[in-house]
Amino acid sequence: MSILNYDLISVDPGKRLGVALWKDKTLRYCNTFDYSFNTIWQFLLKNPAKHLAIELQYYYNNAKILMDLVALRAEVTTLYRICNPMGEIIKVSASEWQKVLELGAKAPRKERKEAALAYAEKMTGQIMRSFDTADAVCIGIYTINFILDKNKKSDILEN
Repeated sequence: MSILNYDLISVDPGKRLGVALWKDKTLRYCNTFDYSFNTIWQFLLKNPAKHLAIELQYYYNNAKILMDLVALRAEVTTLYRICNPMGEIIKVSASEWQKVLELGAKAPRKERKEAALAYAEKMTGQIMRSFDTADAVCIGIYTINFILDKNKKSDILEN
């Protein structure tokens, strides 16, 4: 049985996988890496967490892209479940976290990505190296403050 090192892994699945690790409502690690089964498997094995928050996919007017993203999300959640059978998987809508964090949910994609990057850097005090990493961090902030800690405003929003 593994020791749960983290409270939350937040994930932005896409062409590259953005991930963020959280402990005690503090960002401990964030990165983006190229997708591969082995990379995801090793990452989840080395970083056990109580919760996995993963962004739901929406239709991009391209069925192939949608199928690829849904398959990636299914693979990440399946591997998480294998690594942590008692863990909770939280599915997060992009429009919901962007709206709640006031990042222009209805704005053009490029503007939303830039707003998420600036927000993630401001809230964590860290430089985000990619839009995917910033989205993973924002998904984590949203999940911690509005799903896991519904009744109490978290310290992370006080920055």
